[in-house]
Amino acid sequence: MPKTNNCCFLWHLCHFTLFLLISKLNAQQKQQLRSVPIPLHMDEMLSAGRQVYDRQSTPTQNIGLPTNVKLAIYIEGIGSFRTHTMDFQLDVYLQQFWKDPRLAHNEKSRILIRDRAILNRIWHPDVYFANARIAQFHEVTQPNFLLWIDPDGSILYDTRVSMVVICAMNLKNFPLDSQWCHLRILSYAYDIHHLKSNGLIRNRLPKM
Repeated sequence: MPKTNNCCFLWHLCHFTLFLLISKLNAQQKQQLRSVPIPLHMDEMLSAGRQVYDRQSTPTQNIGLPTNVKLAIYIEGIGSFRTHTMDFQLDVYLQQFWKDPRLAHNEKSRILIRDRAILNRIWHPDVYFANARIAQFHEVTQPNFLLWIDPDGSILYDTRVSMVVICAMNLKNFPLDSQWCHLRILSYAYDIHHLKSNGLIRNRLPKM
């Protein structure tokens, strides 16, 4: 099926460009937030099948509204700008925020998910980087991700990604040139009737 028909849209207005410097909770803040392991009743619910919790459906599909997703990126490293291949390397922490009322709970603290098998039983946005040549998750020494579920069903999904990003450079003034490079984030399958995104953009990356 051609991607242009149903899944190659950029967040918001079908053409959302995310500049490469966005805020993130720092490590000290993370350590101060209390969390508890997944309770047995939620584990059983996620294992019970689609009649109890359907991970194929967006959290708001049953009421006919798009699910709002917020995105944030913290850049850990950037470099290796290559003019002959017109790309560069990027190492980021990608955060996604949304609310799934189906996962609301009565625990006093947020629930921490660190098991990828449990993560795969929970609906989460299917974002990818459209102008990345290659991208991969970090797995050493453990998979670099976490998912928090607040009592009201608000969710934070945080993961670390490294990629090689395509950048169409204008080399007319080389070697005294400067470049704007963008990171394009898309949903692979959903259109704006199913997902809406608000990027937590704080600053633009300075020109290179």
